[in-house]
Amino acid sequence: MMKQDDQISISVRDLVEFVMSSGDIDNRRTAGAKKEAMQEGSRLHRKIQKRMGSSYQAEVAMRHVVQEEQFQILVEGRADGVITENGGSVIDEIKCMYGTIDKLEEPIPVHLAQAMCYGYFWCLKKELASIGIQITYCQMETEEIRRFRQEKSFEELEVWFTGLIHEYVKWAEYLHRHHARRQESLKELEFPYPYRKGQKELAVNVYRSIARGRNLYIQAPTGIGKTLSTVYPALKAIGEGHGDKLFYLTAKNMTRRVAEEGLSILREKGLYFSSVTITAKEKLCFLETPECNPEACPYAKGHFDRVNDAVFDIIHQEFAITRDRVTEYAMRYQICPFEFCLDISNWVDGVICDYNYVFDPNVRLKRYFAEERKGGYLFLIDEAHNLVSRAREMYSAVLVKEDILLAKRLVKGHSRKLEKLLESCNKSMLELKRECENYVILEDVNHLAVQVMGMSAELDVFMEDHPELENRELLLDFYFQVRDFLNVFQWMDDGYEIYSQMLPEGTFQVKLFCINPSGRLRACMDQGLSTILFSATMLPMPYYKELLSGEPEGFAVYAESPFLQEKRLLLVAEDVSSRYSRRNLREYQKAAAYVQKIVKGKVGNYMVFCPSYQYLGELAECLEEAGFHTESHWRSGKKVVPEMAAESDSGSEEAVDSKTGAEFDLGAEVEADVEAEKRPCAPPETGRVRMIVQESRMNEQEREDFLNQFTKRNQTELEDASGEDEGQTSLVALCVMGGVFGEGIDLKEEGLIGVIVIGTGLPMVCPEQDILKGYFERHEKPGFAYAYQYPGMNKVMQAAGRVIRTMKDEGVIALLDDRFLQPDYQALFPREWSDYQVTRLNQVGEQVRWFWQGRTS
Repeated sequence: MMKQDDQISISVRDLVEFVMSSGDIDNRRTAGAKKEAMQEGSRLHRKIQKRMGSSYQAEVAMRHVVQEEQFQILVEGRADGVITENGGSVIDEIKCMYGTIDKLEEPIPVHLAQAMCYGYFWCLKKELASIGIQITYCQMETEEIRRFRQEKSFEELEVWFTGLIHEYVKWAEYLHRHHARRQESLKELEFPYPYRKGQKELAVNVYRSIARGRNLYIQAPTGIGKTLSTVYPALKAIGEGHGDKLFYLTAKNMTRRVAEEGLSILREKGLYFSSVTITAKEKLCFLETPECNPEACPYAKGHFDRVNDAVFDIIHQEFAITRDRVTEYAMRYQICPFEFCLDISNWVDGVICDYNYVFDPNVRLKRYFAEERKGGYLFLIDEAHNLVSRAREMYSAVLVKEDILLAKRLVKGHSRKLEKLLESCNKSMLELKRECENYVILEDVNHLAVQVMGMSAELDVFMEDHPELENRELLLDFYFQVRDFLNVFQWMDDGYEIYSQMLPEGTFQVKLFCINPSGRLRACMDQGLSTILFSATMLPMPYYKELLSGEPEGFAVYAESPFLQEKRLLLVAEDVSSRYSRRNLREYQKAAAYVQKIVKGKVGNYMVFCPSYQYLGELAECLEEAGFHTESHWRSGKKVVPEMAAESDSGSEEAVDSKTGAEFDLGAEVEADVEAEKRPCAPPETGRVRMIVQESRMNEQEREDFLNQFTKRNQTELEDASGEDEGQTSLVALCVMGGVFGEGIDLKEEGLIGVIVIGTGLPMVCPEQDILKGYFERHEKPGFAYAYQYPGMNKVMQAAGRVIRTMKDEGVIALLDDRFLQPDYQALFPREWSDYQVTRLNQVGEQVRWFWQGRTS
């Protein structure tokens, strides 16, 4: 739907599907005669049209205007064909389907309704008394054709269409009134706060880019207020007619809440603008496990009979339609909250959602983006550096040999034909497996793909014919795996590598690996008017331009940091390393000593980011020996990693600085012998230190509880018989770099006063990273930098950005690895890091103390 001042536009297809929706949600019909096949269908459409001869006019554009009192409704679309014969006309609507079509006894109602709309429009244009209505069904694999044809009088079509449009008028009235009030509010909307340094220039660049219909890449330092700096000019652009619908795209729940808060602030200043936040089905579902069929879910039964009433209610009552509001209304109307949420998006001005809903071919909102349709969409992509890895996941696919064998066992005794086809696929996979010890890059998998295509066609039929199969969910998972593999195979371009791999658990897979997703991402972006990509860590910019959209000449800005540099101490240690070859007890103790000395500088909350869970566990043990108290709740009564045996002193790794001879200490001197290494270290001199530890696979509630500890520092539950002031307790959180706490969290002012980053964040060496490296080297790019160094530094900068979030914040950032002083790493530092200070273990305590003294003087 498109809204102009006095005209509401809607496509024929959207109109009939909306007005005629009824019945149940039923995911058991995953394929078959009622599921259209868009991409392959377009090819078959053209093939059928070419066969029809000279009397057949293909892709006929039609439009019809319905005049209401204060506005018009424009209904438009393209009829697949108009046949002229015997002095009359026939409308032909072509639908390409998976599964069997011989079971159809009559046209599917929405398909017939589309053709009847076109028939009515053609009768009006040509002044015809009657017209033929033909629905042509084509089976995708066999190209079998089946047609249904009937004659309709003009009077019959006129009465029918009048009733159809009548059901839509109240919705069009809502859009007309809402649009007028929205545009008025947008023209008067002012920025809610005094502009920070660099913020106005950033907003101006966003507005200009949208007005000119181009994309913009923004390196926006932490704290500039990038959410309001992008949302506000985007809204102003909509107010001036440059776009109609805003999509705010994020990778994490936290940034979605920030977007909601930004719109809430603007609404307090007079903004009239509705929005919905789309939440994943698994999180919205009222059932423990989503089962979207009327037998398993009462909310699926009759969903489409009730959902339009629920949508009409919520859009008239709510402006900020969050997850809680969605579930509240869904429960009231007894409908599926996820499908309800998607339907709401049609009627609001802004959509806050995950990247998937715009870019992922399996999840993207087809109501907006199917068939490459374009609209007045503005895409604001927050934390855009995440989109590279996410896009690689979206556009890659795997086929697993063991899953083929499982599918064969599941269908055994039900379809001998499908069994044989699965066995043929298995044999092809077996041939590839015999040539693979670890991983092998393959030139192509054409032979395998042809076999999988044939098997997939039979699998479609089988799924339709066996809705009650035992363990059907397992076969359904395989069905989607096959579908994804074939879809990606069809899309593959020069940005892909194909490889086979033996996985550690003994399974064998063939992967279509998307390395450079820019072509696919750019195609999605081109469906809107403008895309604004922003992040605090979009460095180096040419790398992200290349992988996000392939626009080396794309317009980019580096927003100026608003922070006074004297409010932040940035330290780079030259005497510590996290290199894997250097990891031993002394190095862990040295890192622990840095943590202790930095925490001594001021009581407060600190985060320490480690390169791995293994490193985190070793560091936690050293800090516990130093007197840091870890509550059992955060260690779950178990060790994070197996305890390492004490190392002997061979003299090759002395516990002294090779340049100055200064000894490393953990509050007391550490002697270079085994006994000293095992001796507990002195506790911190300034107050207590409470330590919490990130664990792997924390659920949403556990993550929330972890972050809540930063606001409860003064309400610690430590038992203190001495009556020590709880306010003198520091909190140290050990986290894994690149994990859930490495970005997207917002701890302001006293919430966090220090971040310690250990290591350069390099991804673990594995076949996939090596394939990335080799691919870029073959394309004359710096392979190591693209595969390892750039993603690693991004994690470092994100972790460092957890401190200094607002203009009032003060804090310490310490980078513990001597590699940060190498020129290739220095070149990746953001501009605002130019004032870093080099430190050593025997200097860091004094540097931190002087910094905090300077802040209080």
